[in-house]
Amino acid sequence: CTALLVVAGKSMIEYTLEWLVDAGIRQATIMVSPFAEHIKQALGNGQRWGMQLDYRLTRGEEDPSRVYRQIQLENPQPSLCLRGDMARYFDLKAFLHQAEAASLPVVQARIAGHAAGVCWIQGGEGDPQGVGWPLIVDTGAKAHILDVEGWLNVVDSLSAFHKFNLDVAAGRCPGLQLLGRETALGLKQGRNSDVS
Repeated sequence: CTALLVVAGKSMIEYTLEWLVDAGIRQATIMVSPFAEHIKQALGNGQRWGMQLDYRLTRGEEDPSRVYRQIQLENPQPSLCLRGDMARYFDLKAFLHQAEAASLPVVQARIAGHAAGVCWIQGGEGDPQGVGWPLIVDTGAKAHILDVEGWLNVVDSLSAFHKFNLDVAAGRCPGLQLLGRETALGLKQGRNSDVS
């Protein structure tokens, strides 16, 4: 499960939850399928982040649009939909402000021409383009594209995972809250690491 891959001491989904909390989001529904119990065990009810987490069991690579429609039937409201198995960082508060002000059914985030795996859906009639797999930017009339400044890492291979770890260690992923203590200028050391 890519969302549970550990990068610099935390799983990718933990970084995503921290990003949501930094933007003031305190409630989330997590769609889980093959590794549902592992994810629930790792995240719990969200209390560790000051959040309330609920879980929705899905079938494998189920179409996000179908799952979203089911949730909207139960509780229709504006929603932020995103992938928890990707790493990205941009000013989420600013994106939400601009997306809400746009008054469009769907606003999708794009970083350097790539889908960021994040979309704002204004009401129940929207469709979460840009969060399915494969990851695409919807350039049709269905979604408004909002270009944001930030970084994006899609961990879709072992080499991409390795590169992401190197980028984090080198400080090329601003916004990530790394574990450890700073033992020298620019060097964070984890509790089980030794520097000689």
